[in-house]
Amino acid sequence: MDWIAAAAARDTTMERIHSIWDSIWQSRKCKIK
Repeated sequence: MDWIAAAAARDTTMERIHSIWDSIWQSRKCKIK
């Protein structure tokens, strides 16, 4: 059952990266405008 923990960790990491990238993208759009 170790792969479930690995998949969960990967999902949370992807969500974290996505949220960080989203905030960066938002700040970029604000700077462009």
